[in-house]
Amino acid sequence: MKTTVRIARRLLGEIEADLDRPHLFAKERLGFVLARWARAGHELIVMPFQYLPIADDNYIEDAWVGAKMNGTAIRSALQATLDHQAACLHVHAHHPVMPFFGDLDLAEQDKLLPSFLATVPNAPHGALLLHGTGAVARLWPAAGAPPIYADRVAVVGFPMRFSWRSS
Repeated sequence: MKTTVRIARRLLGEIEADLDRPHLFAKERLGFVLARWARAGHELIVMPFQYLPIADDNYIEDAWVGAKMNGTAIRSALQATLDHQAACLHVHAHHPVMPFFGDLDLAEQDKLLPSFLATVPNAPHGALLLHGTGAVARLWPAAGAPPIYADRVAVVGFPMRFSWRSS
């Protein structure tokens, strides 16, 4: 299945601005994006439309990770997913020297995403990682399907940007 995440430049700017803000104790910021999606043949396009930042008081202090969110943050994203019948992508950023999900990222996604898949089962939920001028996305195309990496993340607007998954 050919998979593309298409995100508007304006929304990406909003996400990057939030993820760049310092936090009292968390070393990085986290958030979620709600998205619409379209399937045609063997192609899936995921189009984020709204960013849901994690409130400062919904971070948990934990020296073992860059950032950790509490259940309130997750429940809020699940409720928004349900209210909008949307796909949901967990989003965070890495330094450009680490343009990939780490082992901890992958393990936490495997624990987090089943709740979203149960909430809106036909939606492609997953995670979006920003790294410098690039991005990578890991998606569960639907409930019961294994995760896949998006073939491309495209930023729509001026200037356009593309990140391709190398095979």
